[in-house]
Amino acid sequence: MARRPMMAANWKMNKTVTEAQNYTAALLPRAADAEGVDVAVFVPFTCLHEVGRMAEDSSVIAGAQNFYYEDSGAFTGEISVPML
Repeated sequence: MARRPMMAANWKMNKTVTEAQNYTAALLPRAADAEGVDVAVFVPFTCLHEVGRMAEDSSVIAGAQNFYYEDSGAFTGEISVPML
């Protein structure tokens, strides 16, 4: 079985929630036209809820760009898998 190509990107420490909304609104119609390729964006935690909500009924995959390996603890600034 052939693997389906994927075009994916993360945003590093860029985009406010408003910027993420604007970017996602522009991305969704373009991604709908992408044939034969999956499109994914892996965004900062601060934008994940909103981008995920916007992409929910689209072909775009939204995910977290990183997470910490511990489930909980005194790890300032980290996001665990259960928090996602």
